[in-house]
Amino acid sequence: MNASGALAAPPRVDWVRRLRLIPATLAAGAPALLGLAMVLTSGDAKIALFVATVTVGIGWAVVYWPEFLVIGYFLAGRYGFEDRLAPGELPFSANQVAFVAVLALLAIHIRHVIVVMRTWTMSFLILFTAILTLGILWSRGPEYGTYKVLHTLFVVLPSSLVMLALVHRRRSLVPFLAALFGLGIGLDLVGLATFETSVQVGRLTSLGSGPIVLARVVGAALLVSVIGGIHFLRAPDRRWWELGLGVGGLVASLPLFAGFVLTQSRGPAVALVLALGMYAAISFATDWRRLLAIVGLTAAALVGAEFVIEEFAAWSRFDMEHPANMVSLDGRIEMLDLSLAVILDAPILGVGTGGWPVAVYGLDMRTYPHNFFVEMAAEHGVVITGLLAALFAGVALRWIPAYRRAGSEDRSLLVLTLVLFVYLFANIQFSGDLIDNRLIWILLGAMELAMVFSLAPRDGAAMLVASGPIAPEEFDADATGDVGPPGT
Repeated sequence: MNASGALAAPPRVDWVRRLRLIPATLAAGAPALLGLAMVLTSGDAKIALFVATVTVGIGWAVVYWPEFLVIGYFLAGRYGFEDRLAPGELPFSANQVAFVAVLALLAIHIRHVIVVMRTWTMSFLILFTAILTLGILWSRGPEYGTYKVLHTLFVVLPSSLVMLALVHRRRSLVPFLAALFGLGIGLDLVGLATFETSVQVGRLTSLGSGPIVLARVVGAALLVSVIGGIHFLRAPDRRWWELGLGVGGLVASLPLFAGFVLTQSRGPAVALVLALGMYAAISFATDWRRLLAIVGLTAAALVGAEFVIEEFAAWSRFDMEHPANMVSLDGRIEMLDLSLAVILDAPILGVGTGGWPVAVYGLDMRTYPHNFFVEMAAEHGVVITGLLAALFAGVALRWIPAYRRAGSEDRSLLVLTLVLFVYLFANIQFSGDLIDNRLIWILLGAMELAMVFSLAPRDGAAMLVASGPIAPEEFDADATGDVGPPGT
């Protein structure tokens, strides 16, 4: 009853908030369940605990941190049944449950998905998927080509759409970057903790991730930790939690760096040097003290890398005078020469999706020239490859005016996304195939959205102004979600 004597309406119950507490509460016991399941070697108890952990963990991620779920499924790159992810006689594996969750997120955030589909990055990825699919018709390697098409349709495309839809809905890249860091340091720590069983042919692996894939993810997490740590330590009027994040980021970079070095992956190592060089160049133009910090950290990293390899590795893949390393380098050069002959033989349409190994070696198997653009030109022609290069160049060049017009907080995120883009762009020149290098799509789209957010009105809904074939009037508050001001 209120002051006037009238019966007051009962307080409104927020059932959505209450329901969200259920997976959060259950997730508190998920680490204990997982730990117990790992201790048990077999039996019904292990299977039951595994199912409980997967169900609770994925349910919690869908509600609270879907970016981590999506990036985990995306980087795992597997949509089919996996024995190692399904103990006992379970008819499904953890990655298949994650795939269903990604599809559910696709449906839940369909309005944001439709928005990001019209960015330049996602528009081209959809076109790219169609080209891969049609390329099967004239492919000289249909088996490898089918592998590429299915992984693009069921892993790359839906995960990229969902991730960018989440970024657009939150109007923030922070949860995505935090997920990338979390997954990278998680794989790194597991690999280091199980070092004796995780080393294969002198190179660190982790949970089924090969050394090159692990190096890409750990290297990206390393950049996030170092650049993020420096950012928080330099924050004006620094608060206690910013100090904690800054110190924590630099401390986390130590095991990340050790794991990265122990993968002994030359391509990611060159890419990391180029990315740090870009960060140093930007820092030189804005703050000489930050440049000195980067130079100091780089010098310490080189000394540390030599120590780590001498202490824990049987031999060094960075020693280019080693006979095995010379053979590997000569093989890469030969691949490029053979690829040029394939491109000249079919410059317009290429040899079809997955046709490169057949054209070069006469084998329909998963092998590739270890260069993203060379592979595209050989299999899909120089025209499509030129359009892809134009997309990358266009988004990268638009970074400059966006950086100049952005505020200080937006500038920090723009710098981080550019450095990560340089890192991944360099990676695709040295190792992997089109599927291995799938992370470039999400990062390119994230950088495009970061530029849009930095130019958007600060008091209104996020609008993808000048972000591609999208008119500003097509966006309203419903399309972007009521998620608060930028950065929330």
